[in-house]
Amino acid sequence: MKKSTDGTPRGTRPLLYPLSLLLLGLLAFFSNYAQRPPAPAPETASPADFSAARALAHVEAIAARPRPVGSAEHAAARDYVFGALSSLGLSPEIQRTTALGSPRGAVAIAGGVENVVARFKGGDGKAVLLASHYDSVPTAPGASDDGSGVAALLETARALKAGPPPAGDVILLFTDAEEIGLLGARAFAKEHPWARDVGVVLNFDARGSGGPAMMFETSAGNGGLIRQFAEAAPHPVANSLSYEIYKLLPNDTDLTIFKQTGMAGLNFAYIKNLTRYHTSLDTVENLDRGSLQQQGGYALALARRLGRSSVQAEGDAVYFNPFGHTFVHYSGRWVLPLMILVALLFVCVAFYGWRKGLLKPGGAAFGFSAFLLSLLLAPASVWLVWRLVRALRPSYGEVPPDSAGGGDLYLIGFVLLSLAAVSAVYVFFTRRVGAGGLLLGALFGWLLLLIASSLLVPGGSYLFAWPLLFMLAGLAVVLKWGDSDGLRPSRSLVVLTIFAVPLVVLAAPVIYQTHVALTLNASTTVALIAALTLAPVAVLAGLSHSTRAWAVPIACALLSLACVAAALMSDGGGSGSRQSSIFYALNADTGSGAWAGAGREDEWTSQFFAGRGAPKPLVEFFPGFGGAFPQSPAPAAQLAPPNVTVLSDGTTDGTRSLHLSVTSQRRAPIIGVFVEGESEPLSMTVNGRRVENLPRPVEGAQPRAFGLRYYAAPPEGLDLKLEVRAAQGLKLRVIDQSYGLPELQGVTYRPRPEGTALAPLWYNTTTMVSRSFPL
Repeated sequence: MKKSTDGTPRGTRPLLYPLSLLLLGLLAFFSNYAQRPPAPAPETASPADFSAARALAHVEAIAARPRPVGSAEHAAARDYVFGALSSLGLSPEIQRTTALGSPRGAVAIAGGVENVVARFKGGDGKAVLLASHYDSVPTAPGASDDGSGVAALLETARALKAGPPPAGDVILLFTDAEEIGLLGARAFAKEHPWARDVGVVLNFDARGSGGPAMMFETSAGNGGLIRQFAEAAPHPVANSLSYEIYKLLPNDTDLTIFKQTGMAGLNFAYIKNLTRYHTSLDTVENLDRGSLQQQGGYALALARRLGRSSVQAEGDAVYFNPFGHTFVHYSGRWVLPLMILVALLFVCVAFYGWRKGLLKPGGAAFGFSAFLLSLLLAPASVWLVWRLVRALRPSYGEVPPDSAGGGDLYLIGFVLLSLAAVSAVYVFFTRRVGAGGLLLGALFGWLLLLIASSLLVPGGSYLFAWPLLFMLAGLAVVLKWGDSDGLRPSRSLVVLTIFAVPLVVLAAPVIYQTHVALTLNASTTVALIAALTLAPVAVLAGLSHSTRAWAVPIACALLSLACVAAALMSDGGGSGSRQSSIFYALNADTGSGAWAGAGREDEWTSQFFAGRGAPKPLVEFFPGFGGAFPQSPAPAAQLAPPNVTVLSDGTTDGTRSLHLSVTSQRRAPIIGVFVEGESEPLSMTVNGRRVENLPRPVEGAQPRAFGLRYYAAPPEGLDLKLEVRAAQGLKLRVIDQSYGLPELQGVTYRPRPEGTALAPLWYNTTTMVSRSFPL
């Protein structure tokens, strides 16, 4: 068989590029697979170790039904946690108080909070605070969000008692009303005396039903924390890029409140299978036991470690998983020196290639143009296909499918389509410029991104620094082997494939985690990251010198379409996530009832809206909101309306002061109080707590109104003090709200359909009674 100039059989050269892609693709798969959660420990595990099997019993006890704030299930969960802590010989307490949240437009948010707290006594120094919330949304049993966090902390407490006592104090905090507006965390941080003793907080939550439990957020100056995390955490999964991105997002957890008060902390969550989040599918059966094991492993190991080690604030660290659960970290002070080192290496490699006659500025310019074109063509191609998929599956607009409903097939298809687009660009440019120039141009694009990330988001700089460093080293090797005839194609292809390994193993988890976190609605973002990753790899096509170079992009495009078609066929017709709210609304002033709704109409919700007309405002129940709802007449329920007792009412220097007692005669857990009319709030105090951030009426909303919504209202009601600019013709509107629908004479509700992995349900049913009081 004839051989090429570098000794490779000529018939095998065209196969090297597809083989390189296949090997790198397998490596990408295994880099994600290696980050899967650990196997759950059985009940027979050592008493001093964390066992997901033992923890699962706690999830089963509290997550059979939704436990929204103020419900009977919520009270049962509180009592269960209190009892479980007492059975361990601890002395738990319940912090009962009124907490205030951030206003939502024209509505101030407040609630009755019942945090459960307990403390292990250890040595001197600051305490470690382990936190999770025990309430859930009304639409979900909350096995993962956050029954798993509660169970992880209870099992951690048991293991701490069974093993050596912690060297320092460990505080267990089970916060209330997290779903309402982080009210429990606010109450603990602001009022509880133990808050002053906290040195570091570990918060545990979930936004799905499985996947690796990631440490996705830290407090500022995290260098010392990350070092302790690296030394103690079993199976760590974390990267500083997620921390940088999370800082830019409007999302909040309990850790947000603790950080605002100056506490250091780490935030943990698993996020796979987002369609189960806040739906009827957030059940014990769907909870990934490995995710629970990983959460608990973090809690136990770090409680023991941080309890005997002080954590000093220092500069932020850069950290990531190079492969699987291997964890690398270094000081952020090395970001700029590393950037300069890589930039100097780029200049040296470019100069070396130019001196050898193997690289030319014009070729690098063509290469950079190809790089930019790839970053445009790949996302555009994916956007177009996703638009076509959305046209076939309109239900994807609400919550697109995740890995449980074909989402991963879509991801594979979109990555293959990105590879097809990028490969097509480089095959086209290979006819005009050599592979060395194309690669140098792509690496110049990476260098620009390295500089930008190092200056703007230093925690994400690792994603560009280390792959670029290795790719430049690989290019230097192939340039050394080159001669007057050019690069040695086969050798160069093999070498560059090897040096592309860090690029693939670092980028592949980022691509998958972005897909999981942002869903298929962010497919163009995934395609952009994929194009960045694939551009240096696609350059290898130019080294194969194959007359069949177009076979790779064509084959990738066909495989992509096959994956998309398979995903469409496996999604059960695209029924999608059903998100619907049904309100029963009783106007006590007129004695009339109505059904109202929001979200998608389906067979179950249609029973309430026979012959409904166009959506209309529901001003008696949502004053100052301005939205419209589908409505239909309903029988009047025999429900006692809320009541208001005016304790005092006076006007001084243009300020009207009202002191009111507001009660729900039917003991509804939620009470809303609104002032309608041309007035502005000057002060508001509820149950002795002054509202600092006053709500403001929404301009243009009718009627003009501002007010307060209070969750978990006590049986004795609310003690409310208002000061407003003196005005005539004001009206007080009080709405009490309970979970579920009322019993109505002659009305039989159809059984709710059960959700499936392909059609999770999100039904929120509420009964409201409204009554007005002229002022």
